[in-house]
Amino acid sequence: AKYNNIMVPWGVSLNDDQIAAVVNYVRSNFGNQAPPVTIADVVRMREATKTRQTQYPAAELAALLK
Repeated sequence: AKYNNIMVPWGVSLNDDQIAAVVNYVRSNFGNQAPPVTIADVVRMREATKTRQTQYPAAELAALLK
């Protein structure tokens, strides 16, 4: 399904450990077989996106996750 809503900006409310836990919960449910996300992954992604002021299109976000 395609949604046109804005994601809640959890990055300012949750620490790295909490974000990793949420991502891992989602990734381990609903039939997803993705590998676990580490706290180091969250730190790396925060650093890579810290100056971003706009939402990511799906294709651009997917490229960051590679």
